Amino acid sequence: MKPLFVINTKTELLALHRVFIEAKFSLDPNDFDIGPSSIVSALYDSIFQALKKDGQNWDKWLENQRPRILKAVKLGVARIQECEWQKWSHERRVEYVSDYASPLTLSSAEIEMLISKK
Repeated sequence: MKPLFVINTKTELLALHRVFIEAKFSLDPNDFDIGPSSIVSALYDSIFQALKKDGQNWDKWLENQRPRILKAVKLGVARIQECEWQKWSHERRVEYVSDYASPLTLSSAEIEMLISKK
């Protein structure tokens, strides 16, 4: 299958990375479905893995982003109506916050803190 899209340079990859950071972790998003989207998370995971191949310490960079990412996820959870949140299973809530935080891996304690907000 022929690729539908190709990144040709590191500069293009970095630009795409910046777009995804803004889209996923905006504290004032226009589209509330982007951050927690499993499709967007999978795409950004691919971008992040490609960035890590260049030898820079992207894991350290991501860890430095932890406060911003946690804040964005917390705000995303807060936007969900209480009656809707209560209908979700524990597994669905974990999936939601994990996809939202991706590519950052959350600890069990962080996940529980985020999903117990209501």
